[in-house]
Amino acid sequence: MSGILDASLNELIDGDDRTLAQLADKLAPLLVDRIVAPAAGDGWLRGADQIASYIGSPRSRVYALASAGRIPVQ
Repeated sequence: MSGILDASLNELIDGDDRTLAQLADKLAPLLVDRIVAPAAGDGWLRGADQIASYIGSPRSRVYALASAGRIPVQ
């Protein structure tokens, strides 16, 4: 099934912009719930859980990034 789906998607992507726009219009309502909402308040993510959810990684990865100085912490 994956091969058929990949071939179909490639055909759509390589097709005309109108067809791709129609596909985007149909998918948009389905994808709205999957978009991560920004944190309330000042726009900063607060806590390892929020950051992990935002970057799609486990909390342990957030702690590792913070320890390495790769992300700002307060």
